[in-house]
Amino acid sequence: MRSMPLLLCLTVFLGASSTADENPTASQLMPESTVFYVEVPDPSGLISAIFDHPLRQKIESLEPWKQATSTPEYAQFNTGLVFVEGVLGMKWREAVKTATGRGIAFGFDPANEAVLVAIQGDDADAMQTLHDKALQFSQLGPADQLKKGTYRDLPVYQAGEARFALVRNWLLLTNHPDTGKAAIDKLLDGNASGLDQNEFFQQARATQSRDATAWAFLNLKFIRDAGGAPELFRQQPSDNPGAELIAGGIQSVLQKTPWLTASIRVGHEALEAKA
Repeated sequence: MRSMPLLLCLTVFLGASSTADENPTASQLMPESTVFYVEVPDPSGLISAIFDHPLRQKIESLEPWKQATSTPEYAQFNTGLVFVEGVLGMKWREAVKTATGRGIAFGFDPANEAVLVAIQGDDADAMQTLHDKALQFSQLGPADQLKKGTYRDLPVYQAGEARFALVRNWLLLTNHPDTGKAAIDKLLDGNASGLDQNEFFQQARATQSRDATAWAFLNLKFIRDAGGAPELFRQQPSDNPGAELIAGGIQSVLQKTPWLTASIRVGHEALEAKA
């Protein structure tokens, strides 16, 4: 069981390639009924902003950090990381940049309780190379932990409830077979009508900052209409008039707005969050 998280991390490189010319956006791969959507356009840049930050050396000099990195568990983690890097033939940051060079997106569709993760790598050849090496690594584990099937003559892989497929430079991961098939169809056929056709999503997308490190969308109207989290939309009484006034304003927004967005911008100089 302990090997499963590592297996899942590595099998994000597993799948098959195709030659279709069209390359839709991540939001187009998501079902139109997707209620919650998050995208990170440049994961490698985010990692760089964190690990190359000027404060890193100061943090690593602190006693709590030294204690945390001197444990047997941390040493075991580093050993495993070195082994994985040896299999992949590159450092982990280079592997992340190659596999996620064009972004990561996550969506949840309540229609069938489906999760879809779409990861776009730098190019198909690089993703295929990582696929081959990751598959090589997965074969070191139990023979039955990774099952192989096909869809439209393309290999798909399954580990537990998770299903994986690689189409060109896109890695698709989902818990629902129909959602995965629909995304593959869009990549192969060029019929890329999805979440981007949702009216509320279009309105929200128009407000997105171009330099956002991460951006999220929530279809609040769907949640209200479905009766989800009713306490979230109901104003609670308070003995503090000021707090009640502020809470009332927030509640008013939650009761009326059809959607919410949140974004974060991370850089070497600043951290900025908006909602």
